Amino acid sequence: MTRVFLLPLIFFLLLFPAGAQEKPVIRLDENDGLCDDEVREIKLDNRDILWIGTNNGLSAYDGDRFVCYRKSDGLAGSRVWGLAVDEQNRVYAGCYVGGLSRISGGRITDTWYIPDKHVRNTIRKLLYDEKSRSVVVGTDYGIYLFRDSVFHRMRYPYSPEHKQSSIISLKKYKGHIYFTVHGYASGLYELKTDPDSLELSGMVPLIKDVTLFALTFAGDTAYANHYNEFYACPLNVSGGKIIAKAPEGFLPWDMVTLPREWIMTGGFRISDYADNTKFFNIRQKQFVNAPWMLRSDQIFAFCYDTLRKIVWAGTTNGVKAMVNTPFSYYAPEEGEIIDLAERHDTLFVLKKEGLFMLRGDKTEPLLTRRQIDGVVWRESKNYCARIGADPFEIISDNPVNYRYFIKDGGRIFIGANKGSVSIPDLKTYLPFAKGRFITCDQGACFIRDYRPMAYYPDVHDITRGVKILGREVGGILDVLDIRRSGDIFYIPSYFNGIYAVKDHKTFHLNRNNSGIDNFIAGIDLDSQGDAWVISLDGNLFQVGFEDSLVVKKKINHYNSEIVGESYKWLLFDNGYLYLGTNKGLNVVPEEELRQGKIRTLWLYNRYNGYLDISTRDPVKAGKGYLFVHNGKRLIRIGRPIKRKGLAELRMRDLMVDGERQPVSSLDHKVFSPRTGNISMTYYLLKYPTDKNVIYRYRLNKGVWTGTNVVSLPYLKPGKYHIIMEAKDLERDEVYRKAVAFEILSPYVNRWWFIAGMLTFLLVGVFFFVKHRFEYLHKREEERNRMIRESAELQVKALQMQMNPHFIFNALSTIQSAVLTRSREETLDFIGDLSLVIRENLENVMKDYVPLSREIAFLQRYTGVERFRLGDKVMIDFIIAVEDTERLMIPPMLIQPLVENSIKHGILPRKEGGEIEIRIVEEVDHLLITVRDNGIGRKLAGERVIKDHRSKGIGLLQKRLEYLNLKNDTTINRIEYEDLYEDGRPAGTVVRLYLQIVKRKKDEPDEQE
Repeated sequence: MTRVFLLPLIFFLLLFPAGAQEKPVIRLDENDGLCDDEVREIKLDNRDILWIGTNNGLSAYDGDRFVCYRKSDGLAGSRVWGLAVDEQNRVYAGCYVGGLSRISGGRITDTWYIPDKHVRNTIRKLLYDEKSRSVVVGTDYGIYLFRDSVFHRMRYPYSPEHKQSSIISLKKYKGHIYFTVHGYASGLYELKTDPDSLELSGMVPLIKDVTLFALTFAGDTAYANHYNEFYACPLNVSGGKIIAKAPEGFLPWDMVTLPREWIMTGGFRISDYADNTKFFNIRQKQFVNAPWMLRSDQIFAFCYDTLRKIVWAGTTNGVKAMVNTPFSYYAPEEGEIIDLAERHDTLFVLKKEGLFMLRGDKTEPLLTRRQIDGVVWRESKNYCARIGADPFEIISDNPVNYRYFIKDGGRIFIGANKGSVSIPDLKTYLPFAKGRFITCDQGACFIRDYRPMAYYPDVHDITRGVKILGREVGGILDVLDIRRSGDIFYIPSYFNGIYAVKDHKTFHLNRNNSGIDNFIAGIDLDSQGDAWVISLDGNLFQVGFEDSLVVKKKINHYNSEIVGESYKWLLFDNGYLYLGTNKGLNVVPEEELRQGKIRTLWLYNRYNGYLDISTRDPVKAGKGYLFVHNGKRLIRIGRPIKRKGLAELRMRDLMVDGERQPVSSLDHKVFSPRTGNISMTYYLLKYPTDKNVIYRYRLNKGVWTGTNVVSLPYLKPGKYHIIMEAKDLERDEVYRKAVAFEILSPYVNRWWFIAGMLTFLLVGVFFFVKHRFEYLHKREEERNRMIRESAELQVKALQMQMNPHFIFNALSTIQSAVLTRSREETLDFIGDLSLVIRENLENVMKDYVPLSREIAFLQRYTGVERFRLGDKVMIDFIIAVEDTERLMIPPMLIQPLVENSIKHGILPRKEGGEIEIRIVEEVDHLLITVRDNGIGRKLAGERVIKDHRSKGIGLLQKRLEYLNLKNDTTINRIEYEDLYEDGRPAGTVVRLYLQIVKRKKDEPDEQE
């Protein structure tokens, strides 16, 4: 944490009279992550986390970032007006027109609401009482005691039921609870609680019938205010008296007691001319202005950090931290500041309105513009008349235009477009305009914009004896400034690097002939006379003169700890370099700067009091101060403040394999072998903020990583040691923290496990090989058995394929046809029957036949059946196969299914039926569907039992099992589905799945 200490307030009050100057205030607002800019309450918990109640949620600030809790996250309400912290560091948030929420472990755990409908949960203030282990709740209708999830109403003496009695202030002092009331029973009360019961042992009025607002304590006295009247009340007696009055238009809303008998008050400005922050001197009993000005804000709450001596203020414009800084701000009279200059410990301020000076702590007018313009006009006319010419066009109708101060040899000139005049006497006029000059002896070196530099032996007659310098390099252009060190003139250029003139010779360095940048932003000489220049590109160069102009050193934020990528101004003073960058003000000891090893550096920016980073024109003034300006106000810079280091390096957000764990569990933790990813964040807990800190860490003895986010993916088993460092740039202190942990090796890496696994593996390999041999032996025996059975099945199929009943029926049909049909029909039928019988005999010994041949066989077979049965059976073929010639199937697998459908499904029906034969090619199989609308399998089974049992389907099933075994697959199978209509059998669907076998183009038509 930034341990910043308030200087004794008496020092501030004596040094900074009212209205003279103000100390900068550090502001944290919504841009930094705060929930809302209107802050109503501030409280520090036991871990030094700052809790901030706003009108749009609750924020927790650890010096590095904000964590916000809103109503959408489960908070009881949006307007958090009361905060309390118990002994377990649980935070209670009281929401106005909301309820009470408890935050523990970084999350909202519980929410309660006051059951009294008249109160409407109008919580204003909270306070935790360790004695009764209760939360004291101040509402618009009195005091409640909250314990064990129950609200207990505490009534005031003399107060009617449900009358508005708003608790404005609720504080504890020396173990006792006090509060102020606005409304019915107004006044100041002491609340006495009984730790053994929920009843009050007493509510003692100290001041009655007076509306009181802010409350604080010092010694044995309570201090409160009734509007601008300031009351003091001894704690051991009842009754108080008015001891002072605050300025008109100022209403204190909160107070905080500071060391050395001072009370800081803050509140509302009733009028535009009043301040909202005052100090009250207890001993002198009077109000005085505070060095911190918060005129644009309304202050609702104060919080004083006794360890770090910081006053936090909750305002309508964010939370403000009032700390000691080396800066003071002056707001001079209206008008834009042009330039600053110093002579004899007096600071001169040049403005368009004239010349001013800082006398004490106020800027006062010294010369009016009319006085300065009159001298410049008169002297410029006299000079041109004397020499009979206007060498630099200083005579014109244009008004006098001030440009800057010109400092030379202890004298100060106002540089204008019509010449230069000395101040404050206005006695010396030099006809130098539209450029810069530096006098030496009776002469002067003068540089006009975009012209070579010239030397004039007589400064009052610049037309005589002119010597042009720098001809060797074609002139010195774009001059930014002129600095003299002995007999050397250093002349930086806006756009062309830096020049040096010695013995009327010009030397030049730029990007083309050296490492120096072209765009120079400033120059100054150190204590040894060397020149240091800065560039807009963020480089600091030390230049010197040996045999010629050389660059001795180059420093930037890459090779040093200087913060900033673009440099604005620089100034050496009392052994320090003050360097203004785009990131703030760097203060570096000159000795370390010359050595090139910067170990001590103070950094000031908006996070610790230096609010105006884009300042310009630094000058030295008396008593060791520097002054800069931003065009509107002066900024005084004092010596760097060395503060005692009290910061602490902490960790948070520990994640182990994606799961959050407490950070305290990391150090010396032994993780399981499955742990592979660990990440966390570490930070320097300091106030007001953690923004001026650089971080780095390393794992074991690895390289340093410049971040405060530790990410360790893909960790292997072993012991780990993390070293985390944070360097506070404001005080050059390094904070270090180390944690060690171990990831156990898995069992597979341990010797006993490896030996056991090898033994197990050898035994397993032995039994595996043994089992494999036995399995292969049995497999071979099974294969031989199947081959034998297959042969037998093929023989049986040959014998059984031609069903004697089918032949008998065919012969009967031939006999009937001879008698009833024509000779040609009978001969055709006999021919078809012979083809069927012959193809059956030819295919019965083959393994596979083309699908086209099998379809042709089925068509002949069904033709024979239709001739025999007539219109009693209708057979329909649906073929959805692209190439029936190449696709091969085992023969005589479909015919038994068709025969079965005719014999057992269709023939038993008097009206006959239909059979659909569908052949479809799927992705990895051939689907053959035989659908009939016969009597169904149940009735057919009964008829078969009565008649005879068909062996064709059993042979088909065995052939499918043989095919699966032979081809090591399970695709070949048969499925049955019974069809029903209105609950009655309506046919049968038989699905035959066959593995797809395709014949190559060069193979014969048949596979034997």
